[in-house]
Amino acid sequence: MHSQWVKFLILLQLFAGLAASSLRAGKIPTEMVEARVLSKVHSYLFSSSEKKGLFFFSQEKNRLIRITPNTGTVFSFDGGRWLGLKWIRPGQNGRPIVYHTEDSRIQTLPSSAANVGVPSFSRTGQIAYCDGNEIVLADSNGISFQRIRIPFYANLTPISPDGRWVAYNDSDDQIWIVSTTNPRNRRKLTDGRHAYFHPRWSHASDRLLIQSIDGKLFVSGLRPNTLKELAEGTHPVWSPDDRWVAFEKPVWGEQGFISNWDIAAIRSDGSQTIAITNTPEILESSPQFISQNEISYVENQMRILTKSFGFKHSLQKSQVRFSFPNVAQADSLPIRSSLQKVAASAGPGEIIDIPYVHQVYDTPDWFDGYWACGATSAIMVIAHYPILPKWSLYVSQPFGHRTYWGRYICTVYTYRTHTFNIWSYDRLGNRGYGGYGFITQNHWADTKGYMARYFQYHGLASSVDWSPAWNDLRREIDNQRPFVLLNSLTSAGHYIDVVGYYENRSVVVNDPYGNKNRGYTNYYGKQAVYDWPGYDNGYSNLNTVWCFIYAQKAPDFTVDTLLCPDSLKIGDTFSVSFKISNAGLATGDSITVALYLSPDQSLSTHDWLVASRKFSGLAPEDSAFHSLTGTLPDNLTSRVLYGGIWIDPGKENLEGDRTNNQIVFPIVVEGYPSITRLVPGPGSVTTQNPLRVEASYSDAILGIDTTRVRLFIDSTDVTSRSEISAEKISFRLENPSNKTYSARVVVTNTAGLSVEKNWTFSVNILSEITQNKENSPGTFTLFQNYPNPFEARQGTAIRFRLRCPVQVHITIYNVVGELVREWNFARLPAGKQHIFWNGRDGAGRWLVSGIYFLHIRAGDFSARKRIVLLK
Repeated sequence: MHSQWVKFLILLQLFAGLAASSLRAGKIPTEMVEARVLSKVHSYLFSSSEKKGLFFFSQEKNRLIRITPNTGTVFSFDGGRWLGLKWIRPGQNGRPIVYHTEDSRIQTLPSSAANVGVPSFSRTGQIAYCDGNEIVLADSNGISFQRIRIPFYANLTPISPDGRWVAYNDSDDQIWIVSTTNPRNRRKLTDGRHAYFHPRWSHASDRLLIQSIDGKLFVSGLRPNTLKELAEGTHPVWSPDDRWVAFEKPVWGEQGFISNWDIAAIRSDGSQTIAITNTPEILESSPQFISQNEISYVENQMRILTKSFGFKHSLQKSQVRFSFPNVAQADSLPIRSSLQKVAASAGPGEIIDIPYVHQVYDTPDWFDGYWACGATSAIMVIAHYPILPKWSLYVSQPFGHRTYWGRYICTVYTYRTHTFNIWSYDRLGNRGYGGYGFITQNHWADTKGYMARYFQYHGLASSVDWSPAWNDLRREIDNQRPFVLLNSLTSAGHYIDVVGYYENRSVVVNDPYGNKNRGYTNYYGKQAVYDWPGYDNGYSNLNTVWCFIYAQKAPDFTVDTLLCPDSLKIGDTFSVSFKISNAGLATGDSITVALYLSPDQSLSTHDWLVASRKFSGLAPEDSAFHSLTGTLPDNLTSRVLYGGIWIDPGKENLEGDRTNNQIVFPIVVEGYPSITRLVPGPGSVTTQNPLRVEASYSDAILGIDTTRVRLFIDSTDVTSRSEISAEKISFRLENPSNKTYSARVVVTNTAGLSVEKNWTFSVNILSEITQNKENSPGTFTLFQNYPNPFEARQGTAIRFRLRCPVQVHITIYNVVGELVREWNFARLPAGKQHIFWNGRDGAGRWLVSGIYFLHIRAGDFSARKRIVLLK
C-alpha cells in the first residue's frame, strides 16, 4: 500500500477515536485518563480520553454529570460526599466551587481575584483555597473566617486533615507550609534542586507527598531538611495507614520515550517497592487506595479495575469493574452564566512568533511523521533564527499545500561541515534522515542529548536542563529564546516548543502534533496554550516537564590558515600565525586563544601550554589574523610533537559548535636522546654469573654519536671493554662479587646533546659449598624464589630440594585464590631442582604487579612461599 494512503487511513482512525489503545513511544500517542472511586457514595469521578472535562457518575441514580469542562485537580471530603474543584474555561475567570454529590448541589465560594485555586478540606469540613495572593479559610458553609497572605498565587493549597497547616508553592516552585493558627509560622520544605508541585497530606497530617515537575516523587516531614526522594513517577496517593504510597510508574522504552505506564506501590520510607501491575501492552493510570488491601486503577482508558492484595502475598485482580459510560450523554452543571470572560495578558516576554511545522502534515508524503516530534520541534527553532534556507516542498496531507522546512526533518542535507545522513526507521519502515535520523540515532539512545548536539551543529548554544523550573522558562522567553520542552501531554512523552507564557502559569507553545485542547491530531498547534503542572487555567496540562533543551544564538569560532614551523630545537622561540573566524549567529566576547604542545593529535589542558593570549571578539561572519609566540621547553627528548591552536580552552564563552575550535600541526623536535632500558634493572637483585650490564638508547631524529657513549661501573670507565652499537652499550663482568654495584651511562646524540642515568643493583650468587649442600639429597626443602621481588622481564628462579625421586606438582595463586600458573612433573631426581617463571599465566599473558603464593607438593611433602611480582 502506498505510504500516502497509509497516512490517510491512519488519520481516519485518529478522527474516529480508534487509536486510543496505542501505548508505545513511536505509536500514535495516547491520552492518560484520570479516575477515582468515591466508595462512600457508590460513584466514580473520571476524565475522558479527549480531556473534555471531569465527569461524575452515580451508580445508585445511574446519572452522568459533567461537573467541570476542564480536567484539573479535585479534592474530596467525607468519602466523596463533597468535591472541591475549580470551574473554568480558557479565557475566563475561574470559580472555586464545592459539589455536593448526594443532592447534586453546587456551592460557589466567594472570590475576588482573577486567579483562584482549588478548594480542599480538613477532617472537620474546614475549606482552604487560594484567592489571588491569599489563602482563604472558610467553614463548612463556605463562610470565610480567615485570610492568609502568601507572596505568590498558588493554584493548589491543600489544608492538612487536622486543619493546622496549609501547603502551597512559591514563585520558584518550592513547597511551603503555613500554620492556620499562627500565619507567621512558615516553613520551606523543599531544597531548590527541583521544581515541585501538588503537595498531598498524609492522613496523620505529619508528612507530605510532593512531585517534582521532572517526574520524581518525594516525601517530606514538617521540618526542613527532611525531604526524601522515593521513586520516579506521578500521581502518588497515600494508603489509609500512611505506610505505603501507590503511584504511576513510567516504563522507558528503547526509543527514549515512555513505552508504558504501570502501577506500583512503595513504602513511605522507600525501603520496599511492589509492582502492582507489570503489563507491557496495557496502559494503567490513576491508582487509588480503596482500603488498606485494595487499589483501584484505570486500564486502557476504558474501565476501572481493583486489585486486592496483602503486601506480602500475591496480588489478586477483583471481579469488580467499571467501564466508562459515553460522555456525550452527560448532563452539565448550570454554572457557566456566572463566569466573566477576561483577556489573558502575556508575561514580560512577548510571545515569540516562530515558523510552525507539523510533524505529520508538513513532512514529505513518503515519510511517516508520527514519531518525529523531536526533530520537528528542533527544526522550528532553527527556522526561527533563521539558519537554514527555505527548502520548498509540496505535500498532500491533510490538504494540498506548500511547506519550507519539512524536508530537513527526514531528508539528507549538509550544513557547513556536517552532513546529516544518519537514518532511523519511521513508523512504516521508511528510512528517515536529516534531523529525525540524527536525533533518534543509536536506537533512540539519547534523543535529548542528540537534539542538543543537533542544535550545536547548526551554530546554536544548547544544553539539556534536567531540573527545569518556571523561572527558567520565563528567563528564556524574556530573552526571546524559544526552546524545546519534553512533557507528558501524551502517555509516551512529547516534544514541543515554548514560545511564550502567561502570568497565571499557562505556557504558549508550538506543538508539532496540533493543539491538544482541540483534540489531537489537528493543524492548530501554532501558539497553543497549555497549563503548567500544578495549575489549572482551563487548558490541557503538561502534567510532567521532564527537561528543557535550550537553544540560543551564539558565536561559533573556527581556526584555520596556519603558518607554523615544521621543526624546532629545544629552547627555540617560534611564532604561529592563524586566522580566527566567527561562523555563528551572535557576536563573541573577547576570547582566549592558547598554543599547546601535545604528544598526540588530541589537545587537552594536561598538555604543555606554550603561550596564551586574549583577543577581541568578532561579529558574525568576521575574521581576523593573529599570531602567538612561545618558547619550546629546553628539556624535551627528540621526537615528533603536535602543536595546536585552541580557541577558548576554558569554555569561558557561550558557543555553539566546539568541534572546530582546534587545529593541530606536527613539529619535529631536535632534543635530547632517550635511555630506554637498563639491565640489571634499577634496585634489582641478580644471580647472573657472568654479569651483563646494558643500557639501551635511541634518538629517532638526530641519531646517536656512538663515539661519545660512556659506561661506568663503580665509577670505573668500562667503555673500552664494552660492546657499543647505535642502540645499546653492553659490558660483561666475570665472577662478580656479592655486593651492591653502582652504574652510570652517558649518551650523546649527533647534535652534541647528552643525557645520563645513574642506577644501582645487587649481586647475590650462591657459593659452591652452598650449591653442593642444596644439591645433596637430604630433607625436602622449598627455598625462597630468587630474586624476590622480581621484575617480569627478568623472571625468577623457583628452587627446591628433593630427598628422593618423586612426582612434583607446583602451583601459583593470586591473592584472591585464583590459579594463575602450574607445573606437573611425573618424576624428578633427588637433589636440588629449579624452574624459571617469567611472570606470565598459563595462557602466556603478563600478570599484574602484586603478591602471589607458590605451592609445592612432592609426595607427602608440601610447602608454601610468598612471591612479589613487579612490572
